[in-house]
Amino acid sequence: MSSAAGDNLELIRGGYAAWNRGDIDGVVTILDEQVEWHGHPRLPEPGPYFGRDAVKGWLDDLRGVWEEIEIHPLAVAESGDNVVVLVQISGRGRGSGVEVQSGIDAHVWTLGGGRATRMRWLQGDKVAEGLDLAPDEVRSVGEEALAERLPLLLAGAEGE
Repeated sequence: MSSAAGDNLELIRGGYAAWNRGDIDGVVTILDEQVEWHGHPRLPEPGPYFGRDAVKGWLDDLRGVWEEIEIHPLAVAESGDNVVVLVQISGRGRGSGVEVQSGIDAHVWTLGGGRATRMRWLQGDKVAEGLDLAPDEVRSVGEEALAERLPLLLAGAEGE
């Protein structure tokens, strides 16, 4: 793995660590000033959003409806300027106290100049389709298998 590749992976991992600490400003620091952000298509107001300030507002709003919310990175792989993270989200709603756990989604990050320039959130069924796996198989995909199947997922994600 090249130094730049390691830097990209560490940058993205640092963003998830910041989110899980409740540090939205820490998440925003990994983003390029002109970042393009596409949230989960089934969440309210998924975007796209352009620029750090717009993304920070969206993240603040998203976090605001949850008493607790954590993103669990399950597998991370890289191809060129892209880092893909399979994630599962768990949380407890503010006010309702209802606990939820998501399916397996993918965050597709594009990097340049030491920052994330684009993030696309693919919902679980698109991830399974893109990896050419059954939905229940996605949970057990390790980083090596994800890396091998990454070109398939990225090719499908370009149409998103």
